[in-house]
Amino acid sequence: MKFIPMTVSGVTLTATLVLSMSGSIRAETPIVLKPHRAVYAMGLAGVTGQGGPVDARGVMYYEMVETCEAWKIDTKVLMRSAYAGAEDEIENLRKMTTWEAKDGLGFRFRLDETTQGQTSDKLRGVAVVDAVGAPGVAEYTEPQNTQSELPKGSMFPSQHMIEIIRRSQAGKTHFSAVVFDGASEDDPYEISALIGEAPTSVLTDEVKKTLGEGARWKARLAYFPVAKKAETPEYELSVLYRDDGIVETVRQDYDDHSIEARLRQIEILPRPSCDIPAVPDPGGHLPDGVEDEKPEE
Repeated sequence: MKFIPMTVSGVTLTATLVLSMSGSIRAETPIVLKPHRAVYAMGLAGVTGQGGPVDARGVMYYEMVETCEAWKIDTKVLMRSAYAGAEDEIENLRKMTTWEAKDGLGFRFRLDETTQGQTSDKLRGVAVVDAVGAPGVAEYTEPQNTQSELPKGSMFPSQHMIEIIRRSQAGKTHFSAVVFDGASEDDPYEISALIGEAPTSVLTDEVKKTLGEGARWKARLAYFPVAKKAETPEYELSVLYRDDGIVETVRQDYDDHSIEARLRQIEILPRPSCDIPAVPDPGGHLPDGVEDEKPEE
């Protein structure tokens, strides 16, 4: 089960409403993602067809650590699902660690997934782009040695989160980009985000106190695998996120059911003392018009 915190991814973040955008979006002040450690309660949010689980519950642990050169993210998702006619629940455990260079040029990933205690997925590899906005390549070392081309304009999850927040602050309502997050052999995905106002917070008073004040938005993210050239998304997420990159809720919609993760505990982690900026200069993040181009074949 694949969750993006904002790549808002997470951030990691289609559209009945499409607003055409051209040119780079520049921020008045730098966007600073806030390092944090969070726990999300997960559960079944809806059933829309036959064959899905009749009950599901779980927990997601998420930690984002910042160094002077990179963001390191650890995610653990434990889910237990019950199905009609089955005596036993299905237990799924997904662990993922990523390292992403702040200059947007390098990314490392490691994923391990088990189902009922047996390995069901394992991914290892690295990805690089030649320059911000330029093409690149992803190299997998597990499950086997393979390569995947990254088209012009491809980015990694934390940078995608920054770009989503940048556009949200500017009042933009749509953003499309190719993102590689290392969570699937189908990567990269073209992620189409529809951005809107956030609903009233449903978080506990304790969590709200820790988070403090901050702008909030809601985005609907549609994931299209670039290699398959599909006209319909493989899956969709609804993400409620803040201007510091912290995600309050994530809802993932499947064909026959939906799963929601809601923030229950949050700890803000210290930022490093560095002589370099926290994020790349806003004027250099994307060349003009990249977000309007379709991925190269």
